[in-house]
Formats: sequence, C-alpha cells, structure tokens
Amino acid sequence: MSSERPRLLEPVLRRALREHPVVWVSGLRQAGKTTLVRRIDPGRAYFTLDDLSLLAAAREDPQGFIQSLPRPVTLDEVQRVPELLLAIKREVDVRRRAGAFLLTGSSQIPAGRGVKETLAGRVALLRLRPLTWAEAAGNAQSSLLDLLFRFRSASELSAAFAGRTASPLDSAKLMMGGLPVPFLGRKGVGARERWFEQYRATYIEQDVPPLVRIEEVPAFVRFLSLAAARTAQAANMAALAHDAGVSVDTGVRWSALMEMTFLADRIPPYWRNIAKRLVKSPKLHIGDAGLAGHLAGVRGWGDARRLNVAGRLLETLVAQHLLAFADAARVPTRIFHYRTQAGAEVDFVLERGTRLLPIEVKTASTVRTADTRGLGSFLETFGRAAPFGLVLYGGAEAVPLARGLVALPLSFVLEGGL
Repeated sequence: MSSERPRLLEPVLRRALREHPVVWVSGLRQAGKTTLVRRIDPGRAYFTLDDLSLLAAAREDPQGFIQSLPRPVTLDEVQRVPELLLAIKREVDVRRRAGAFLLTGSSQIPAGRGVKETLAGRVALLRLRPLTWAEAAGNAQSSLLDLLFRFRSASELSAAFAGRTASPLDSAKLMMGGLPVPFLGRKGVGARERWFEQYRATYIEQDVPPLVRIEEVPAFVRFLSLAAARTAQAANMAALAHDAGVSVDTGVRWSALMEMTFLADRIPPYWRNIAKRLVKSPKLHIGDAGLAGHLAGVRGWGDARRLNVAGRLLETLVAQHLLAFADAARVPTRIFHYRTQAGAEVDFVLERGTRLLPIEVKTASTVRTADTRGLGSFLETFGRAAPFGLVLYGGAEAVPLARGLVALPLSFVLEGGL
C-alpha cells in the first residue's frame, strides 16, 4: 500500500512556494502533510522536530538553529518550538527568497503570537484536509466546485448528467473517513479500529498534555467522544459540557483546543442581509468522519443506523470533502450552514462572490418531498443569488426535482467525477 496519492492542495502549494518566502501547511495529525511536502520538491532539505535531538537544538537556540539550516528547507512539526517563528521572520527580513521555508504543523501555535501574526506579509497559510475519495482514486482535480458554479440552472445541471449512472455507495467506505493509513491500507473493521485506538492514544500523548493540565486528560477524552457523537450538530457548549461533567468555561476552552489541533471544524451560519429570524450557532464537525465514528463507539454503518448517527457521520464526510475542494478551488469559496428558527434547514451553503449554492445531504436512495423543504425555502428567500439547489443522496442517477432542485448521487461529488 502506498499513501502517496496526488493531493488537491498540490497546485495551491506549488503556487504559494513561488510567491511567498514562508509557506505553512497545517492539518490533522496523520492527514498526509509530511508525504505532501516531501513529494512536492524531493530536492529540498528536510528536518522534523519529531527528532528529539533537533527539537532540543531548536529550543536551546532558535535563531542559531534557523541560521544553520540550508535553503530552501522544509521543517516539520514547527508548533513544537513557537520561538522559531520569530527567528524565521528575522531571516526572511534579511533575505527575502520565495519558497525559502516550508513549514508544517499538527496544531496551531498554542500561545503568544501565532503564525499569521508573527509572519504577516511573509507567509501563505494552507490547510491539508483528510484524503478525499477523488484523491484516493487518483483523481486529484481541483475543478469540482468551479464546475458546479458554472451551471446556471437546475435544468442545465440535470441535462449534463442525463444518462449517467453512479456506482453504488460502499457502506464500509463511508465509515473510513480520510486519514490515509486506515482509508488506503487497513482492511476489516478490527484492523481499522485498532489503528484509530492507537491514533487516539498517540494524539493524547503528543498533542494534548502541552495544552491542558494532565489531570484533565481523561475528562477531555470524554468530552471529545461526546462531541463526536454530536458531529454535524449545532455547537451547544452548555449541553456538551454538562454531559461531560465539566463547567461551560472548560467546555468552551476544550472546544477551542479541538479546533486548534484540527480535531474539529466549525461551519458558521449563513445569515446575511435577510429579515428572517435565524439560528446563528455554528455547526461542529469532527475533522475526520472515520475518527468521529470511532470516538462515538460506532464500528460499522449498521451500528451508525441503529444509533441514529448515520446521517450526521455522512454529513461530516461530505463536509471534509467540500472543505478540501474549497481549499483547492481557483476562486475563493466559503462554506456555511443555514437554519431558521422556524425550522428550515440546509446542511451546506457554498458562497462564491454573489452566487450561493445550497446543498442537502441524505443517506436514502430516494428523495422525498420533505427532504427538499429547507432547500425550497432557501431558494425562495435568496432568489437569483441561488438559481438552484442540490440534494446529495444515496441513489444512482441524477434526478430533476421540483422548484429548481436536482438530486445528485453522493458518489459523483465524493469521487470528484462531475
């Protein structure tokens, strides 16, 4: 098994290295950052602060350590020594050279001035998401969202897919998430679960202790597992903290820690320029759907259905794909969710300039009228800004629906095969 698949982020990373003296690639641990940065330019010098001798040298003399490195250089896990950022800034200010420093990190800088503040005007900040189905199939094309926004009507989109049939959804694949090792190489539920168990232990050992008090670690793990069971739901910190047996302030702090270490993403609400009463809480998505299932105690898709979390895990899988496609898109694309206090809800709203594309995700192989009510309300509210909406579902064909809506097979989008 080889995890060296072309990634959607590669063209963005290559361009950033041509335009900026410092490029920072961050993301969830084991998402493939090291493989990506070593693949992008095999001739670059490479060092990792997972090496204890290098870590000690960097901590003892950050400026001297940076000055001793050859250029261009790739430095892995830089968050372990935040003081290196100021040393890098000084070096860049003395000699500004595109692509001089390529940095990676599995968490944001935990204290003091972060990467963005310290290296303002010098750094490009990139995020590597878990592997998408498109990348796993060798189809690392960044044009998926560009293509979707090219369509101007539901009828135009339906015509483009007329006669095409999607491959059936593999329920086991839905539980794998996108971390390369379990996705590409771990066959069978038992092997995958053992890998995730070791991942959780490694994460706790390496990333949590510097950021929380050691006595808090068991409670934090409980909090994280409860959050995983509620992935793709509105972030209700009071309820989550209560169920975890901690204060609301602690829950808020731990939620920020999950985002800092890329274990979770917040999808903000879309609420601009309309008079309706809207729910303005973000949705919390665990950073990888496979990890979310493991933390929630779900071993397979059958378990997910019985425990009534299948829809949420699928929505989180779609979220990690849409975020990856947005990061690689040629035109900036932002992702939101939408919900009114009257109950109209849309899982995702993609915004590009003045255009909006609402998307609803359903596990079923057929689409019912009730499945489209939130989308219909959204299209009615936003008019020409949202010329059509999508239902991503478990069926095999594109189906035109009423009121400017189209149902598309989930695999068309997940596999990037539009």
